[in-house]
Amino acid sequence: MERETIMEILNEHRQLCYNCFRERETPEGPCPYCGFDLAENEKKFPVALRAGTVLNDRYIIGRVLGQGGFGITYRGRETATGVPVAVKEYFPNLCKPIRTPDGGIAPSPQHQDAYAKGKKSFLNEAAMLKALDEIPSVVNILDFFPESGTAYMVMEYLDGITLRQMVERDGPIPIQTLLPPMRSFIRDLSTMHQRGVLHRDIAPDNIMWMPDGSFKLLDFG
Repeated sequence: MERETIMEILNEHRQLCYNCFRERETPEGPCPYCGFDLAENEKKFPVALRAGTVLNDRYIIGRVLGQGGFGITYRGRETATGVPVAVKEYFPNLCKPIRTPDGGIAPSPQHQDAYAKGKKSFLNEAAMLKALDEIPSVVNILDFFPESGTAYMVMEYLDGITLRQMVERDGPIPIQTLLPPMRSFIRDLSTMHQRGVLHRDIAPDNIMWMPDGSFKLLDFG
């Protein structure tokens, strides 16, 4: 979707599906194209950014993909190109952050120092990963920036399935199926380790099987 088309829709207060980003006639109920229900997503993730928020004058935020102890990950789209992205927001639960009316984040007073330290580490992580972009098995970082009291990391959108999800859906993965992509994955891990980068949580939850048969390593920390 071209930037002008997205911005025209936003400016004219039309409705987008915040999963497939197609224009729809009414905001109520599931999307007629992909079946996504924004109300259900907002109910499941009540502290998340509002869908339709534009970050850095460049990225429109869509549905929440997931929330962990340190962040919230959204589906998004770059307005200039229409390219789908994933956007990770720094949101550390231990610091008891509060979502402000303008969509920003403020930590509780007793956790301000820890919050600031964690935000710096978050941006350092993004810079570290950006330097590994040429390694195929590492998720590509497209952008990162502080905004509204927190920080954001913009990544390529990965339309795959984790190894854990695959096993839960289909049962154990045969070794003859697993071994070919695993060889390339191990070589990329070796390159990463030679650069002095350790993941420290390589597990089926953090390895995504892509449609082309390759693996991507997720959730560095």
